[in-house]
Amino acid sequence: MKNFGNNIWMGILNIIYRIHSSESIGAMGDTILKQIQWLVPFDHALFFIPRENGEIHVVASEGIEDCYIDLYENNFKRYDYASGIKIAGNSIVYKDSDIIEEKVFLSSSFYNQFCRPNHIAYGIHIVISFEGNYCGEVVLFRDDNTINAIDFGENAEFILNLLKEHLSIASSRFLQDKSSRIEMVDGNEFFASPVEKYRVMYNLTKRESEVLMLLLEDVSTTQMCDELIISLNTLKKHIANLYKKMDVGSRVQLLQKIKI
Repeated sequence: MKNFGNNIWMGILNIIYRIHSSESIGAMGDTILKQIQWLVPFDHALFFIPRENGEIHVVASEGIEDCYIDLYENNFKRYDYASGIKIAGNSIVYKDSDIIEEKVFLSSSFYNQFCRPNHIAYGIHIVISFEGNYCGEVVLFRDDNTINAIDFGENAEFILNLLKEHLSIASSRFLQDKSSRIEMVDGNEFFASPVEKYRVMYNLTKRESEVLMLLLEDVSTTQMCDELIISLNTLKKHIANLYKKMDVGSRVQLLQKIKI
């Protein structure tokens, strides 16, 4: 047992409580990323779940722009050089440095397309599985030019290992309830014209396009969070980015601009 101080153990117990008391997987992801940062400092983070087609859906993030979230989602199969260790269906914690040589990492498309533009040098993963089924991952990254510019150590691995089974149980419960909704977001009809027109016109990300569609359908923010499987804070960030790109300040102005 690690000889942590009371504050660390209280922090771990608080995260476990929040994992099991969250009302949605998006809210859980958003909350735990903020809480984990106090125990395991990081500069960027992703929490994603699988889609039935083998791709992934990012439900929470910290410090990563939408364009890079889309890039990660669209290239996950190519970026995931650790896919082989997930076949067994076990929840595990691993560092990138444990499974890939530095020279290989620095020459990879993952590094050059995703890590290098974001100054990412180190990563640690919580692979979430339940009863042999892959349920997603939490990935924490550290920059090469901040106070966190050092690889994750033994204490970080110990803390994340304490959390992995709790994440597995909670994620499995949410996915059983929400899997059909994930696919509905991905359906072809979701991006039908005229939203596709404005996606191209204003250079919207996939997530912003999804939010735009729901705004046009006059869906409440609570329903949006449930539909997109994200937290309210994450939704607010996407709406703010969308309004900025489309040069509007409210849903009314958005409707007036599009006039659908």
